[in-house]
Amino acid sequence: LIEAGTQLQLAADSVGSQKMACPHMLSDAADALTEIGEYWSESWEAVTYAAEEASVAFYSLSNLQQRTELAALYRGSSSELRAISSIVGCTSIGPPSAAPNLEGLAHYLKEAGKFVEKEGECKDSKAFGKALRKASKSLRALAKEY
Repeated sequence: LIEAGTQLQLAADSVGSQKMACPHMLSDAADALTEIGEYWSESWEAVTYAAEEASVAFYSLSNLQQRTELAALYRGSSSELRAISSIVGCTSIGPPSAAPNLEGLAHYLKEAGKFVEKEGECKDSKAFGKALRKASKSLRALAKEY
């Protein structure tokens, strides 16, 4: 998750266009994912709060997105993170319970990365899409551990 947060931060840094994502909101989501990773095996309560923050950031991105396909992918990411935020338990219960949601989040970010690379009109679209796909790969690897 820390790697996924790092990749989202790289994506935010590469976005020069407001058409694909508002860089500050994507950066907020990246910070929250990094925080989830830092607390993943230490404090499930902290994970749920950070997952809610990431969910809100992705939902905000979806509301500002003019491209319906990308808005739906951001909304899907938000939904998976909100589901993680609602898991009650401790670090022995939370991570295995969140694995399907991590897999779902990985799917949405991968598809968003592919969409951005295909539909992007800016020179930074390739870097943005690649960073989203790398974040997806990190999340999928973590999900498979459970």
